[in-house]
Amino acid sequence: MNAVVPIIQNDEKVGVGFIVQHVNKQYLITAKHVISGPSVFYLNGNPITLDNPVYISEGTLYQPKNNYFSDCVIFGLRDRTIIAPIVLKPETISSMDDEFELITIDKSLNYLRVDCKPYNNEQNALLFHDQSNWAVYTNAFQLGSLNVQIKCGFSGSPVFEKGNSGCIGLLSSGRPPSEGSKFQTLATFVKSSHILTLPPFRDVR
Repeated sequence: MNAVVPIIQNDEKVGVGFIVQHVNKQYLITAKHVISGPSVFYLNGNPITLDNPVYISEGTLYQPKNNYFSDCVIFGLRDRTIIAPIVLKPETISSMDDEFELITIDKSLNYLRVDCKPYNNEQNALLFHDQSNWAVYTNAFQLGSLNVQIKCGFSGSPVFEKGNSGCIGLLSSGRPPSEGSKFQTLATFVKSSHILTLPPFRDVR
């Protein structure tokens, strides 16, 4: 999927972004914590030029603000690409049997698909530990990866409902599962339904 692009810092892949379109302009979305220094974004092996961010989340991965799990940054693309952009789609998690897939890029810059399922997510929200208090952040959710361990450098990757081309969120973080779990990794995703409320998409319904 060419709209998923690697992010390189100091000649090392540190994350992934993906290209979407709103009105007549294209944007690149990734996790905020990926952009910790000068970065180069590659599309089909060639660097692409980005405008200044149109949105940067206020909080950080471990310090949410305003009751939101904050880890998102959105750039405008200076030059329009000819690739087919990814479409953001509000998620519909109806049961623990729903199937999803994460599309990412490994360190060798090969595309990789990771099978996922909801993890203990009956309220379709993330239960997040924040300064000794448990709080529900309804703009994020957790999935467990079934076939591949989620690794450093996958952050910012898009996640999709199986059999549906719409992107329902971006990967923010991963952590080891509890002992005896069937999952390789537990992963936290920022929902597309939340991203669609941010500039420049907030007028999308």
